Amino acid sequence: MKMRLLVIISLVSLTLAAPKDVKSIGKRSGCNQNYNIPANGEVVITSPHFPGNYNNNANCVWIITTESNAVFRVEFTHFDVEDEYDRLTVFDGSNMLQSYDNSNKPESFTSTHSEIKFHFTSDSSFTLSGFRAIITSQRSVFGDPHMTTFDGRRYNFQGLCWYVLAKDCSSATPDFEITAKFEVKEDSTTDEVKTRTAAFNVTVGNEYANIDRLDVFTGRNDGKIAIDKIIQTVKDNKTITLSFVVKETKITLKWTLTKHVLNLSIFGSEYSGKLCGLMGNNDGDMDNDFQKPDGSLTDDVDDFGESWKVNDIRCD
Repeated sequence: MKMRLLVIISLVSLTLAAPKDVKSIGKRSGCNQNYNIPANGEVVITSPHFPGNYNNNANCVWIITTESNAVFRVEFTHFDVEDEYDRLTVFDGSNMLQSYDNSNKPESFTSTHSEIKFHFTSDSSFTLSGFRAIITSQRSVFGDPHMTTFDGRRYNFQGLCWYVLAKDCSSATPDFEITAKFEVKEDSTTDEVKTRTAAFNVTVGNEYANIDRLDVFTGRNDGKIAIDKIIQTVKDNKTITLSFVVKETKITLKWTLTKHVLNLSIFGSEYSGKLCGLMGNNDGDMDNDFQKPDGSLTDDVDDFGESWKVNDIRCD
């Protein structure tokens, strides 16, 4: 049994360095650092002295921020800390997300905020090799009448019925397609029609997932039974999260019914410049986001929006 001889509690003030603007940091970062990274930027953080053992009585904080319309993908490549006594705590915005205090490598996850904090502490005896984490920023787009494209262009579009939010446009047979249904809001008037997202569909190959408010319907277009599902669905109270991986690219959709907001994130570079729909083409240039199905560009929001309407679906 481990003896506890020190029971003194003291108030410690941590002085963090000014935020560093970085695009990519591929080596071990120091203890107590702030980083500000752009969308598609990356930072790697490690426990002190990694891959050697971290020191006793460590108390390290890393705060990472990114663009306001971006979120983080966190992947641990190594994790080994003393069970129960040493721990890494992760905060998503101001909310504590998880605390890790054993040698099991945590699963990768996606944040919901544009700020993430890591706090690592160790006790006064026995140390291990610690952890290494890769944190990648990716713009998060919003499928709602208040739109933000993959490349950061914001606009309002009050569409009605079904529209293509995003799909693979690199071939005649898309790897995936995401469509959404917009409906009239209750506070609309005859003079001003306001709409909101009510449902969305995701198709990956022959597999599909249809979300209508909080109802989830999944299956295959070819009628076969899906044994190993590509589309993963998690329902938590008034929130539904869908995710799938195609060509080493992870796509995550978070649907919040109370706000009627669909949040979409893409991690991976395979589809850079190869997407189309209301969320733009994901090529890093917001000026060419208003591209219609025929390839032409327009500056008119309604012209652009209506060009992506799904005409073979009728809405009452």
